[in-house]
Amino acid sequence: MMCVGSIKMQNKGHTSPDGLMPCPRSCFRVFPCAWLKVGLLALLLNAAAVSAGPVFDTSTPLSFFTNVASRLLSAQMNVNLSQLEIYPTNQYTPAVHRLLQVTANILDAQNTNFYPSVFRPLFSEDASNNLFIIGYQQVTNVAGPADPQLAPPYSVAALVNGGFNTTPLADSQGPVNVYGVPWVIGVKMGLPNFNQLALINAASVTRELELTRDSVDPRTAAYATNQMYIIGVSNSLAVTFWNSYSSAYPRPLQVGASDLLESVLKIQKNPIFGGGLGDCSTIKMHKHAISY
Repeated sequence: MMCVGSIKMQNKGHTSPDGLMPCPRSCFRVFPCAWLKVGLLALLLNAAAVSAGPVFDTSTPLSFFTNVASRLLSAQMNVNLSQLEIYPTNQYTPAVHRLLQVTANILDAQNTNFYPSVFRPLFSEDASNNLFIIGYQQVTNVAGPADPQLAPPYSVAALVNGGFNTTPLADSQGPVNVYGVPWVIGVKMGLPNFNQLALINAASVTRELELTRDSVDPRTAAYATNQMYIIGVSNSLAVTFWNSYSSAYPRPLQVGASDLLESVLKIQKNPIFGGGLGDCSTIKMHKHAISY
C-alpha cells in the first residue's frame, strides 16, 4: 500500500480519514493521509497524457500547486481556489484541505528537495464583509519562531471590519494568518513530526464565610454575615514531537509551539431577588509560548 508522497509502508489495518481504504499507522505520524480516488487519479493521468504543459511543470512549485489544486477543487468540489469563501459561509472543509494536501504531496513526490514544499493562504474581504481565500504564497524560508510569517492568527471576527484595506489582507508584519485555515505542507520522509497535544483544565472554588457582631453582649448584638468566593482556573498544555524513523535527524532542529487561551466567566444572579444571566466577562487572557 502506498501513501501519497511515495511513502511505502506495510498495511496495519487502519483506515484513512475519509474511510475510503486502509491507511498505514505510520502515515498519520507524518501528515494526515491523503488518498487519491480512482477518478481523481484518472483525471490527472489523462491531463498528463494529453499535454505536458506548464500545469505539471514542477520547476515552478507555486504555479504547479495553484493550477493543479484549482482543477481538482473545481472538478471535485465545484469551488474556486481564487475565491474560496471562509465567512460567512465556510467553504474550507476537510475535503477541500485533503485535495490541497494531495496537490502538495504530488509536487514533493516529483522532486528531491530535502524539505517539504509549504504554501500559505492569502485572504481578501469584499464590500459586503465576506472573507475569501484568493490564492496561495509559497514559503521558502522561516527565521525561527519569531518570524513575522508565524505571527498568531486572527479570528474571523477580528478581520471583519477590522480596518484591513490591503489585498491580500495584511498587517504591519505582512499577510495575515487566520484561525481554521492552515498552511499546506507537503509530505517528506525523514522529518520529525508533530505527535500529540494534551490539554488539562483545572478549576477550584473556595467559599469563605464571615460572621460579625457589633457588640460583645450577645443579648444586644446585631449579627451580620459576609461571604467570598475564590475561583482559580489553570490550564496545562503539553506538545510532543516524534522522530518516527530509524535514523537520527541529520540537521540542527528547533521546534516551536504556541497557544492562545481565553477564559470567560458567566455570572448568574439569584432569581429570588430578580435578575437573570449576567453579561459574559472575559476574566483573563492566557498566552503561553514553548520553544526548544
